Amino acid sequence: MEHKPPTRPGGGSRPRRPRNDRREATGVDTQERPRPPQDRPRGSQDRPRGSQDRPRGSQDRPRGSQDRPRGSQDRPRGSQDWPRGSQDRPRLSPVELAATALKALSTLVRALATEYGLTPGESLPTGKLVLPLSVDPELFRSAEVTQAAAVQLVNDTRRRVQEGMEAIASFRLGRVYCYQCRSADCVHGAPENPAQVFCGFSATGKPMFKEFANLCLERGDERVDRIYADVPEVVAIAQEGADLKGEMLPAFGRDSVTYNVHGQVVAGLVPSDLGLTRTPPHRVALTFQLVETGSGTERRRLRLNLLGLTPEAIGAAAGDSAPLSPASALAQIVRTTRQKIDAVGRLMVQAERMGKRMELAPHLSPILTWLKADLERAFRPRTYRTSHAVERHSDGDRPIRNALTDVERASDERFYLDSRSNAIVVLGPRARAHVFSLDGRLVTSIQLDPGELDRKIRQQRWVPVEPAKVKELRSRILLEKQGE
Repeated sequence: MEHKPPTRPGGGSRPRRPRNDRREATGVDTQERPRPPQDRPRGSQDRPRGSQDRPRGSQDRPRGSQDRPRGSQDRPRGSQDWPRGSQDRPRLSPVELAATALKALSTLVRALATEYGLTPGESLPTGKLVLPLSVDPELFRSAEVTQAAAVQLVNDTRRRVQEGMEAIASFRLGRVYCYQCRSADCVHGAPENPAQVFCGFSATGKPMFKEFANLCLERGDERVDRIYADVPEVVAIAQEGADLKGEMLPAFGRDSVTYNVHGQVVAGLVPSDLGLTRTPPHRVALTFQLVETGSGTERRRLRLNLLGLTPEAIGAAAGDSAPLSPASALAQIVRTTRQKIDAVGRLMVQAERMGKRMELAPHLSPILTWLKADLERAFRPRTYRTSHAVERHSDGDRPIRNALTDVERASDERFYLDSRSNAIVVLGPRARAHVFSLDGRLVTSIQLDPGELDRKIRQQRWVPVEPAKVKELRSRILLEKQGE
């Protein structure tokens, strides 16, 4: 039987060549033939060079997106480094996160305050600000929503900073804030002559002043003739805040607390030297205002504004006169009025912390009544008193125990010279300042407003005393008290 070679599956008659014959024909050992790399994905022969590691279907992705985790398209820029569930990103504690947020907000407030005159390194005069802040925990998932929320926060913070800076700038001792000019330093902020007093705001918020005698005539006060008598008297009038703002329009500060006058007492006419000479150069009218400020700040504030004479001038006259003379009595009235206003301010702050708004009129009206009576009593002619009353009135002693304690404990750097009044200013704790005459008498004690010390030093109103002279001044002040 004849042997036939096996046929191919396709139906050919070509016989299979033995393995040894193929090795001999090609000259290559089939067991040592290099094979294509096994890690190259199937179908990658046609890809361009450098694309071996690109996953299938990634040809349409934009450059740089091949490493972005799936579902990160909606994340804001910069979020690809912290994918969801990442174990490599360090986690901050809640306190550290809050500290970072507060530091960023503080930087934002200072940056916005520079738009309204704050210089680098200067303390923010407004103190703390209350910001309207709401937080969405899912805010970071949308760049558009994050941007809109950031713009809203900047606008709200800028408005609060502006209100706070205007509230601080609105209070200038001896001047009235003008809502029309949005400043207390404009030409409308002060009377044109010493005999005028503040009589209210116009419809557009402009301060108006009037001769004190004319104000008495308009009110029908029968004591107006005593102002020009041979022995002149001092007449005082108390006015409520509603009477002073009756003509103001809401758009020009009627309901604003930038400079909210709750009431005032006007008195006149007072000797310009407060009775130190028999023939004073001229006579002036005084305006004592109870003012509320604090728009945009942590809390509202109550202050005493004085027009006609500065507290430094009153203190200097008191230091050169006898104890409890009209000048000394007026200095004491200024101190006591400030203490009463500060007490009401503390009650107001306590009510605000409890979420309540305290009505100020029931607390401030008694202060106006007391202030009116004490001003008239301080300048009442001595002919109306018995000799015993005059003697008893002259035996007073000013409360200077705190002032002397502060002088003893104050360092040399806390002694200043007032360049205008030539008085010595000693700084105490808690923003206290004591004013002394050059002979060591206590003139007055005041409470400094936030930023007031920096402002007086920057304007060279208060100049540091040379260390060599501090010891002499300290001894003079303490010896003056021992001599009394």
